[in-house]
Amino acid sequence: MKVILFNTNFRLLWINTALTMMGDLARMMLVGWLVLEITDSPMWVGINMGVVGLGMIALSNFGGVLADAFSRKMVAIVGGVMHCLIALFLVLSVYFNYLELWQLILNSFIWGAFSGIRIPATMALTLDVVEKKELLSANAAKFVGIGLAGIIGPILLIQVLKYFDNLGGFIFIAVLEGFSILVISKLSVPSKNFGVSGLENIDFRSFKSTWVELLEGVHYIFKTRDVRLLILIGLLSEIFVWPHANMFPVIARDVLDVGVEGFGYLQSSGWFGLLVATLLLSGIGYRIKRRGLVMVFCALLFGILIITFALSRDLMVSMVVLSLAWASASIFEVTLITFLQSTVPDNMRGRVVGFQAFTWGTNAFSGFHYGLISQLTSVTWAIIINAIVFIVYAVSKIQWAEALSISDQNNVNSDSMNKSSF
Repeated sequence: MKVILFNTNFRLLWINTALTMMGDLARMMLVGWLVLEITDSPMWVGINMGVVGLGMIALSNFGGVLADAFSRKMVAIVGGVMHCLIALFLVLSVYFNYLELWQLILNSFIWGAFSGIRIPATMALTLDVVEKKELLSANAAKFVGIGLAGIIGPILLIQVLKYFDNLGGFIFIAVLEGFSILVISKLSVPSKNFGVSGLENIDFRSFKSTWVELLEGVHYIFKTRDVRLLILIGLLSEIFVWPHANMFPVIARDVLDVGVEGFGYLQSSGWFGLLVATLLLSGIGYRIKRRGLVMVFCALLFGILIITFALSRDLMVSMVVLSLAWASASIFEVTLITFLQSTVPDNMRGRVVGFQAFTWGTNAFSGFHYGLISQLTSVTWAIIINAIVFIVYAVSKIQWAEALSISDQNNVNSDSMNKSSF
């Protein structure tokens, strides 16, 4: 990771990713807790997180098209500017003492929509600033930054809330987004790696082909066996497992009885596990040979540990199990993203990672059904039922993972994966 961070452009991208994640996480925590306080309903907590995903679904594929057509740097900046403005809107709402449920829900939707614009551009920029052979280490290093943000962000937010209440919390989020914009604006990317050098050079007639380009990306994904299955397993993890994090406010208040401070500790413990795992990957990730099997094994472990987390009634036990679960999940996610980045042609990369961002947004449906199941039964059963579904699917894909491992090992320098049907 040290060598990677000597790359100035990657270092700027790394810092931007960390600041962005810190802002995203702080907003998610604060808005989620406020929704629970206003409604006293797990279902509304799920709905709030769900609309973030709906926003991502609405624009992530469009964001992927923009990332392939125009300056990825400028697309990322526009997304950051909009996030900053959204945070400032909540600052004004709190300042004038006019903060209602509909504002929080609408804010979450718009935030998710511009995440759908921002994420594909940022992800696609990675291979613009590092060599393909450095991808696994680069992605692991980015996850280290995300992990640090996940540990530090909730702790800082809790301290800000103690002294400055909700107003200070939203100002904190706006400041983080502002710094992230400043950092990525310093990025210097060779023009050969993307469509145009800046907004002043954009030919807006290109938007006429947006839907054609989008369909081309979808067609490529569905005809390419391994890409299709990689995205599918990521999709199912988003629908059935990852949304457990959406329920942290409910778990902290109603299951563990630890309040908003315990909520922050839960968040930080998960990110601590992610950080440790990605630090390990950044150092030895290049030595992993059977990456397909490693990915599926970690997916299985993730599901099993999340069930254990759901059954815990002690904060310390929950934090330890959550750390282990997110550690396995980080290896799963880094390996999956690396497969996609390294095997998809450059002219398709933005659209494919945009579709991957689309899968992240599908936790919209999980937000809704997690909230509904929690309301009808309990948050514990909501997590267990969904995790079991994912585990069953992951087990069914062990044979494919073995074949993917063999193909990856034999064709490490090939430009695409095996496109035969599975």
